[in-house]
Amino acid sequence: MQNQNLSSQWLSRAEGSAMGKALRDRVPRSSHEEWKPAPNRPDCVALLEESNQGRLLELGACKKIKYQSF
Repeated sequence: MQNQNLSSQWLSRAEGSAMGKALRDRVPRSSHEEWKPAPNRPDCVALLEESNQGRLLELGACKKIKYQSF
């Protein structure tokens, strides 16, 4: 499959479905469970707490709720 600039063209539903199926054939969903974070990867909660330094407490709480929903 060639790398296409999708922002400059619209795909039909059938074309989009075919593209998704072709990508899943190359990288099946089951392969996602094999992913392991890098050992030196920073803790995401610590990064979130650090980014809240100096912000209004109410906004930090909103941000936490937003990220917990994922």
